[in-house]
Amino acid sequence: MKYLIDTDWVIDFLKGLPDATLLLRALAYEGAAISLITVGEIYDGVYGSTDPRASEAGFLLFLEEVAVLPLDQPIVKRFAQIRRELRSKGQRLADLDLLIAATALHYGLTLATRNVAHFQRIGAEHLQGRTESFVLTCVGGQQADLSPPVHPASAFLSRRAMGGRAGRDV
Repeated sequence: MKYLIDTDWVIDFLKGLPDATLLLRALAYEGAAISLITVGEIYDGVYGSTDPRASEAGFLLFLEEVAVLPLDQPIVKRFAQIRRELRSKGQRLADLDLLIAATALHYGLTLATRNVAHFQRIGAEHLQGRTESFVLTCVGGQQADLSPPVHPASAFLSRRAMGGRAGRDV
């Protein structure tokens, strides 16, 4: 199974939190990616951190080891369909979360997130996952190339899993 990692898990990983480190390391072996939206959300935290240069350096190391899925017209179309359906029910969900969900649905990926309440309204089946995380199984979609630039069991992810903290406050 392949996974799309939500921004909350990436933030916790960059902070060196053990459960996030274990989860991302495990999912990396199975094929994991992040959305381009997550890249933007992390950069928001980088620019707001006490040491943006160090935060960005750590994030760039992370980006060397994980695939980033871009947005395209079919993903944006799926986003609009989900958004319209939620609005017709009187429900709202942040657009960035909807774009991440649309990306997972488009590629048929499992979305690893802690924000279950945000994503349950989309109608995806939710399961309790590893290390007390929640994983939403998104059905249907296209095959994504989840090959990271180096390899999934990278030294960076392994070093982080062994407790090495990069000192970032993203």
